[in-house]
Amino acid sequence: MFALALTILGLVAAAPTPGLQRYHPNGSNTYCLSGMDSGYSSIDGCGLGLQNFELASGQLRQTDGGYNMCIYPEGESNGAKVKGAICTNAHSNWAPGPRPGTIAWKGVWCLDNSWGKLEEGNPVQIWKCSSYTNKNQVWTTTAAPAGGWF
Repeated sequence: MFALALTILGLVAAAPTPGLQRYHPNGSNTYCLSGMDSGYSSIDGCGLGLQNFELASGQLRQTDGGYNMCIYPEGESNGAKVKGAICTNAHSNWAPGPRPGTIAWKGVWCLDNSWGKLEEGNPVQIWKCSSYTNKNQVWTTTAAPAGGWF
C-alpha cells in the first residue's frame, strides 16, 4: 500500500507497461505527444493523461485510462492537424518513417512538431517527410509507466 501511494505521488517510478511508449519531440524527455479524446493532438509536459501510445497494425493507438483512440491527420497536406478518433481501418496508415526517429502517414507525411516548439499546447501536424533530418519530425520514445494516466 505504501509503495502504491509513493508511485501515485510520483515519488517512485512505476514499472513500464509492455508495448506502450511515450513519444518525445526533438529528443526532449520533458515533453510528450499528447492525444485528445476526439480533439487535436499537441505537445505537453510529460506526466499528463493521454500520452501513452502503441504503434501497431498501422495505427498510432492511444490507450490511456481505458481509451482506445487513434491519432490521424485531418487531411493529406503540409500542416494538416493531427487529432484523435475511435480506431478504425481508416486510421491504419502509420509506420516508421524514412529517416530514423520518424513516423510516417502513408509513407509520405511525417508526424511533425509544429515550428519545432517545445512548449505546452504546441500543435502536432503532418508535413511531407524530409529527405534530410528535420528535427521537427524526429521522435524518441521511452517506455510508458504502468497505470496509463501518469
